Amino acid sequence: MSEQIYLSNLSRGRTLKYVRVKILSLWRVRIYGFRCKTEMLLADEQGTKIEGTIGCGPFHNVDMRELREDAWYTISDFVVSVPIRRTPNTLHPFHIKFHSDTKMTLIYDLYSPNFSEFAKYSVIKRRLLEANRPFDLCGVVVYVSEIKRMTYVPGEYDASTACNYLYFRLMDQKGRELPCFALGHYAADFMNVWTSRGYQASFRYQPVFCVLRFWKVDEFMGMHLVY
Repeated sequence: MSEQIYLSNLSRGRTLKYVRVKILSLWRVRIYGFRCKTEMLLADEQGTKIEGTIGCGPFHNVDMRELREDAWYTISDFVVSVPIRRTPNTLHPFHIKFHSDTKMTLIYDLYSPNFSEFAKYSVIKRRLLEANRPFDLCGVVVYVSEIKRMTYVPGEYDASTACNYLYFRLMDQKGRELPCFALGHYAADFMNVWTSRGYQASFRYQPVFCVLRFWKVDEFMGMHLVY
């Protein structure tokens, strides 16, 4: 096997070395028609995070059916490039891109930390977190709204559309509350989990502790909040 390299030591260009990473989050993005690319948030044993992209392919050494969150993999023979996303999901200066010969192999023998980075409510309220950078958050749910519809005002060449949203508040151990918004399908996902436990929008049997992974903070609807 080729030489291992840590994410913190990557340099731009193609490398034949390999990294050992855990998939923290994985989602697919439709490009056109039925063709999709796969986006991933990865972390190595040192806790360094980076984004990775698997394009439409074909890929000779990647089994897309085998990819899953919270599993560890080795990735070798890949391209290190500058992030394309205007607001990347990590602070890493580079981005991993797959090409046709990139090899990704599932491994089982590594410990499995979750690499959580919980933000303090006081830091969020004082606006010390950079906008559009993901972080983790936890607290007790003190309020949940019904799912509502937010109308989007289109430009001259845009189609009229709308977005579902759900407003809820979390409270920390010091009694400080934070407003949070779940947008789009996340609103439905949150409400499905909430109601599946027998809760209603404004009713619960006992305190409910909530952990949010990879959320962001920004100005939204005139408020500084988590979404």
